[in-house]
Amino acid sequence: MTGAAPSPASAAEIWRQAAQLINDGKAAEADAALRSALSRLGDAAELLHLRAVALMRLGRAGEALPILEKVTLSLPGRTDVLMNLGHALLELSRPLDAVDPLTRVAGASPPPWEAVYLLGLAHERSGAPAPAAAAYERALALNPDLWEARLRLMSLYRVLERYGDAIAAARAAIAARPHEDAVQHDLAMLLALAGEPANALTEVDVALRRQPHFPEALNTRGNILGDLERGAEAAASYRRALALVPNLPDPHYNLANIDRAAEGYEAAFRGYRRALAAQPGLVMARNNLATAQLAAGEVGAAIATYTACLAVAPGWPEAIFNRSMAFLLKGDMRSGLEGYEARWQVRGFPSPIRNFPQPLWDGAPFAGRRLLLHPEQGDGDTIQFARYVPLIAARGGEVLLECPRRLLALFASLPGNATLVRPGDTLPPFDLQLPLGSVMRVFATEISSIPGNVPYLQAAPDRRERWQSRLGLRGYRIGLTWQGNPSQGAEPHRSIRLTLLEPLLAVPGTRFFALQKEFGRDQIDRLPPGLLDDVGPALDDYADTAAAISALDLVITTCTSVAHLAGALGKPVWVLLRRTPDWRWLLDRDDSPWYPTARLFRQRRPGDWPDVVARVAQALVDAVGARHP
Repeated sequence: MTGAAPSPASAAEIWRQAAQLINDGKAAEADAALRSALSRLGDAAELLHLRAVALMRLGRAGEALPILEKVTLSLPGRTDVLMNLGHALLELSRPLDAVDPLTRVAGASPPPWEAVYLLGLAHERSGAPAPAAAAYERALALNPDLWEARLRLMSLYRVLERYGDAIAAARAAIAARPHEDAVQHDLAMLLALAGEPANALTEVDVALRRQPHFPEALNTRGNILGDLERGAEAAASYRRALALVPNLPDPHYNLANIDRAAEGYEAAFRGYRRALAAQPGLVMARNNLATAQLAAGEVGAAIATYTACLAVAPGWPEAIFNRSMAFLLKGDMRSGLEGYEARWQVRGFPSPIRNFPQPLWDGAPFAGRRLLLHPEQGDGDTIQFARYVPLIAARGGEVLLECPRRLLALFASLPGNATLVRPGDTLPPFDLQLPLGSVMRVFATEISSIPGNVPYLQAAPDRRERWQSRLGLRGYRIGLTWQGNPSQGAEPHRSIRLTLLEPLLAVPGTRFFALQKEFGRDQIDRLPPGLLDDVGPALDDYADTAAAISALDLVITTCTSVAHLAGALGKPVWVLLRRTPDWRWLLDRDDSPWYPTARLFRQRRPGDWPDVVARVAQALVDAVGARHP
């Protein structure tokens, strides 16, 4: 701009009049007056700044920004200018750039609450929840009436998993505005996340009494009832939500989850697809559709659906890992083992990653160095992958094998001369490390190259003699387990109710011994007396279980660590499997390349254990008859 500098008096009057127009909601008139004055009077920083304010009121942040950037040079350090600059940058979706000017204003003493609140917005929109929460906390300390700040703080505490703080923020927001049903609903969700489903149900019911036709609250009520294990009521609540809004995606998704858990896969497919029709970007629905397809035995369809899920959410660890399990189940080891490494990024994966500074072993010879192998997931996985220890030791270095106390005595028989250490003990110095589940990838394992030589574990002779004496030699002696660890795998579908196994226990010439040490032992009392000899309490560790198995003729089990143990001992083991089992049992075969002495009995239809038991009973009759023709 050109022209003579305005006199202070004229500039001040113009500023006063324009400011009054802005305050009266006439920002367009103020902008016109300021443009006219600036063209006549020349540059005036205060007038330029006020014009930027008028433009911001008109929603024209793009025009205001260069003016504000110019004014900051003329009025350096002015908090109102810096605050408006930060505000304009926020409006233009440049939150990272807004952080600096707003931080400078927030450093004033005392800072204007508006700037501190805007700084919270800048951090929040930049993906920095912790500093955003800190800014909102300061803004509320400066102005306790900032209701919107309480809501944002509540949401950020939820993101940060500070559920107690989030609940307190929600209660404070409700105290300020008691009849905000949406916030009442948020409070219920937070209580559920905090593990307080009974309290959550109370709060969501408050919202629903005031607003019975609140579909999102009905959906949340269903989730809470599910947490309370009131499945039928949960399903009814989801259906009430869908009666109000038929295309609401979350109730369709949640009903599908209920159907999938009950092995009602066709209904689950329909539910997930309805959720996706309403919200195509709902990646969890696509992921769970694939999981349902896999459980129903539709492995190719599951792989395609996981792949479609990754097209929507590239790099998502859950979909990568889940697809890898489908590949492994199919026997495509090469494709499966690449994705299997994503397990460490999966939320809720049962084994935490071990952040050792030592590098991962890549399979190269390591003579003169020491390698730590550390276990993951369940005891069955540790037993299964321990077969690789001699192959690793053959690469020339020293092997440290970490294993829990319950496996320590058993693994003393493992070839490879590994040094055994217990978790929690001080580890000797080591140079390399590898999780046990990664040994398959390091050795580029294919179905044809699985190291399947058994036995690779042995029962101690003294323990075996003791158990041989206890179990005796009479009859066809069979060890039995029926339930795995509920926190591992696909429980409860991979386990079977003990009462369903009564036809086996009644086969003439057999003697059954319960090897169940922990889970499911309460079911023994539901059997008629005399059918099952319970030896579980006498099993001190896996070495004892191995000795008992070695003194038996056969082990019959569901997918448990006992299946792996019997297979590793080279003992005949019959494994009862759900329709789509854990990946290591593969598909459509009655043998296992991992355990040559195993015989697999699979469900022909999801959930049909009676058919499996009938076939096992006949096989047992045949086995007893062959032994005593």
